[in-house]
Amino acid sequence: MPTLTVHHLNISQSERIPWLCEELAIPYEPKTYKRAPIFAPPELKALHPSGAAPIIQDGDLTLAESGACIEYIAHRHAGGALFLPPTHPAYAQFVCWWHWANGTF
Repeated sequence: MPTLTVHHLNISQSERIPWLCEELAIPYEPKTYKRAPIFAPPELKALHPSGAAPIIQDGDLTLAESGACIEYIAHRHAGGALFLPPTHPAYAQFVCWWHWANGTF
């Protein structure tokens, strides 16, 4: 049984998290929520002060924000897959595009 739980709100950035887990073959338990009527339902808001999706739980850890969840999962569960280390010559470009894509699109 996976220890990673992905709390997913339909029509949100939380779609990125199950996709990442599938791509990296990381076992996870999905929990899906529907908007009530346009915002997150109370049971999702109760998991984290942000009240936004995605939210992941890994043992005692509860984490929100899609970028933070992606970085955490990639490093903690996939040995840093998809990320460059700071010692890599293209690290600065990688960091720029990593943040640009989510912040600019």
